[in-house]
Amino acid sequence: MVQNCINSGAKLACFFLSLQFVIGTGLAQPTLHPRIAPGSTHGLQPVFCNPGKLADPKKTKIEVAVVLSEICMLSRFYAKEIQSLTSKWENAGVYFFGVFPNAFSTDSAICAFAQANQLTFPMYRDSMAIFTRKHKLTTTPEVCIFLDGKVGYSGRIDDFYVAIGRHKPFVHEHFMENALTKLIEGQTPSRIKIPPIGCLIDFRLWNLQEKLQE
Repeated sequence: MVQNCINSGAKLACFFLSLQFVIGTGLAQPTLHPRIAPGSTHGLQPVFCNPGKLADPKKTKIEVAVVLSEICMLSRFYAKEIQSLTSKWENAGVYFFGVFPNAFSTDSAICAFAQANQLTFPMYRDSMAIFTRKHKLTTTPEVCIFLDGKVGYSGRIDDFYVAIGRHKPFVHEHFMENALTKLIEGQTPSRIKIPPIGCLIDFRLWNLQEKLQE
């Protein structure tokens, strides 16, 4: 394969494909996490680094995917915020899970991130960023709320950060929680999409692979 790459001059393509091979050799077909409600995996691959919280499919009404990156400062901040909300919303049938779409994220790095931030909600890798691109999620951190399998809200968690490294003295609007409240009450949130602020997800590897397969 290397000789063919040199001959064709497609060094950049070969570099990305080689990188994908190194980071992706452990990627398997999506499997169902034993501790998450059926239907919640969304084609994601479980990372078995914490016990997670056993979800009862009969009680789970809303799923909240939290898109994270272990190297993003805002991800670390908001992951802790989400952890504090898991018990608050548990009785309302809200189920949180983390999604890591970056090509460089490994199980060990994700587990180290979860351990360092004392996270107990389940973690998933989004192999090939299929889930993330499907729902037009672009940033870490970013949330995507599902009600009966359909997106009810996506985007920012709150308005504390106005840019990376810049934040307000305190939170004025809790976008995610407001949307959750509306959805639980059977109403449509006033805003179903709010552009997130954080670290942009790099889709170049996955986009390049798809072009090469065309």
